[in-house]
Formats: sequence, C-alpha cells, structure tokens
Amino acid sequence: MGVVLYFEELARVLGCKVGSAPSCYLGLPLGATFKSPHVWDVVEERFQKRLALWKRQYLSKGGRLTLGGGELQNRPHLVSWSNVCMEKKDKGLGIKNLSSPNMVLLGKWSWRFASENEPFWKLVIIGKYGEEKGGWCFGASKESHGMGLWKAIKNGWLEFGKRVAFKVENGRKVQFWNDRWCGENALKEDFPSLYILASFREAWVALLWDGTREVGHWNLVFTRHNDDWEIKDVEALFRRLNGQVLRRDDEDVMNWWISKKGLFTIKSFYSFLAPCNVREFP
Repeated sequence: MGVVLYFEELARVLGCKVGSAPSCYLGLPLGATFKSPHVWDVVEERFQKRLALWKRQYLSKGGRLTLGGGELQNRPHLVSWSNVCMEKKDKGLGIKNLSSPNMVLLGKWSWRFASENEPFWKLVIIGKYGEEKGGWCFGASKESHGMGLWKAIKNGWLEFGKRVAFKVENGRKVQFWNDRWCGENALKEDFPSLYILASFREAWVALLWDGTREVGHWNLVFTRHNDDWEIKDVEALFRRLNGQVLRRDDEDVMNWWISKKGLFTIKSFYSFLAPCNVREFP
C-alpha cells in the first residue's frame, strides 16, 4: 500500500479514528513464511507459559519425553494391546476389548436362532433371508442396504461357528466332512487327503449312511480307488466312525463346544476370545 497524504486531516473530516491493521493473526505475524521455524517460536512460548509442567516438558525443544524428570527408569513402558486386554490373574491390565463383547452378544443371537424351535421372530427372519448351513444360520442379504443387526450377526458366524459341535441323530442337518461331529475336529481337518478325494465334500451325514439293512453302515464315495499309502487313513477314518449310528426319528442338536454342558454362555465365549498367552519378560 502507498502512503496516503493528509491522512489524519481526512480522518477528522470524516469523523473516524486513526488506527492500524493487526500485524498478527492467531499468534502468527501476517505475511510471514509459515515454514520458517522462527515464526513458530512465539506460539511455542505461549504454549509453554499456559500449559502445566509436564506438558511444557513434553513440548520441549529437545523433543524428549521427560515425564518424571527424564530419568530412564521413569520412562513409560509400551504394552501390547493383547496384554492390556488380559485378565489381571493372567498378568494383564484387565481392560476389556470392546470388539470382543460385541461379538459375544451377536453370537448369543446366532445361538438362539440355531437352538430355539420356531419362535415368531425366527420365522420372520427365515421368511426374509432364508436358511443356510442346514438351518443353523439364516441366509445372507443380497441388498446393499438395510439388514443392520442381522447383517452383523451373519458376519460373526465365522467366529461363532468355530466353537460349535453337533450331536448327530438323523444326520440331515450336519455335513459329514465340514462340521465338527465326530471327534474334536472336523473330519476334513484330520483326514485332508481323503477330503480331497471325496466325491461329495458338502454331503450331509445322512447321505453317506446306508440304513437299509438290519445293521447300518457307512457308504463313502471317492473320486478314485485309494492307493496303498491311503489305506491307513481310510482305516483310521472308519475306526473314528465306529459306534456312530443314525436315528431317523430324532433331530440333530447343536452343542457349544467350549462349555462342559454344551450350552452357550456369554462368559465362555468372551473367555475364549480374550488373549490368554502370556509371555514373561526375560
């Protein structure tokens, strides 16, 4: 801006006061290069005056974390989030991870859907989304919007399904290879080579059981004849199946695998999701 002649006289004629525009805005001088470190010295000094002692030390120019005087023994230790969420009895801090309780509460609805027999709310969900996994779980929505709670429950089935086992009665709702029903693991996990050769990998247990004779037997179908080195796996599989008999008049039952009574509890699910591996410091 140029110099205005007779500035004060003009101000008196107009009845105005003479002043100047502010040279600083938000603590910084107007027109200054903000990338210059010297420009920020004023701002830093103001913060140092107004903040508490520990905050002044935190913003010190040295850039060191000086909590507790700066001694090495007073520096805070980094703790992994898994250790923070451990129970105190397991040498953790006992702070709950909010994602785990949320998954547990959603898992409760998965359990209710699978175990309760035809309540009205279940019929509504089945009518809208259908059923999957032999009727233990409702189907996925094809719509890009809506569903809300039930979509979250459906997404949580992957973790929930790892903790369930089945008591086979008629075998119409349990998959022979993919579900946990005969032993601690699914048959496809204990016999992977035979699972690859299976003709019907998603077959129901009832489909592979032949009960037309007085004494029923298993009728497993493979894509080819078993080689000599696979005979041992076949024999081990039939030993596992020995004693398993289907009952046509009874329905299959879902059990909560990590509970002694086989019933779902929020505590058991949360304990299973919580980190339990504690590593001692050397």
